[in-house]
Amino acid sequence: MMYHPRYFKNQYKDFEGQLVNCDFIKQLVPNILASIYDRFPPLAQNVDGGLYVGAAGAGYAFYAVAEKPEFQEHREQYLKIAVEYVQVSTV
Repeated sequence: MMYHPRYFKNQYKDFEGQLVNCDFIKQLVPNILASIYDRFPPLAQNVDGGLYVGAAGAGYAFYAVAEKPEFQEHREQYLKIAVEYVQVSTV
């Protein structure tokens, strides 16, 4: 397997505003993460792709959400899943 690093320049400015109503996002994010886990499970066949698109990227997504105060009720579950993705990425 040949590794080709990929880089991209972020052309968008960081969001500096404040969300008024996060209820929609708080409901959407767990559904997105569940879809990632179902469609892209932490398996060796999914490790290729690097930090943002491989298993490591999926693990980082679960970790990043687990660190947000809005999702503290799912923190332990998301951290456990993040570890699953990291472990398969380091084999």
